[in-house]
This record gives sequence, structure tokens and C-alpha cells, in this order.
Amino acid sequence: MKYLVFCGLFIFILLVTLPVDAAVCHNLQGQRVCIANIQRSAKKHWEYRVIVSVDGDIQPLELYNCRSRYRVSKDKVIVSFEQNDIGTLICNTLNHRNRK
Repeated sequence: MKYLVFCGLFIFILLVTLPVDAAVCHNLQGQRVCIANIQRSAKKHWEYRVIVSVDGDIQPLELYNCRSRYRVSKDKVIVSFEQNDIGTLICNTLNHRNRK
């Protein structure tokens, strides 16, 4: 009887796993940059809506256009990507994952 209870408990633990909330984090120019939430556009596969945290501070949602290499902030300000900024990091990370 103990064997059946042990096996049942073991199977239950294997089947019921808690979701993992893993963020993709990188060090960029001395800052810890993590992708907290990301949504890919269904219509324009090169656009992503991303919430980023920088050193633990969550930034507002921004739209990243990886094809034209710019981001649009919540107040509709368009900023081109720099060589080593968050936009370049996000697009390089996502393009690398899509190629696999």
C-alpha cells in the first residue's frame, strides 16, 4: 500500500508542475536588461511589443521594429537604434532564436 501511495504521489508531482517565469536577461553597458514581457505582431512578424526592465526598473511598453531598426515609445516618440542599445539587443536575441 505504501508503494502505491509513493508511486501515486511521485506521478502527481511529475504531472503537476508550476509554471516558470523566466526572463531573458543580458548585461548591456553595465546595466542588467531583462525582457519582462514580449508579444510578436501577427501581421508584421518583425515587430514586437516589449516590456523591458533595466536594473529591476520596469519600463513602459514599447514597439520595436526590427526591420527598420527603430522603437516607438508609449507617447509615440520614434527613436532609431544605436549600435549597442536595448533595441539592437532585443532584435539580435529574437532573430537568433527564430533561426534555430
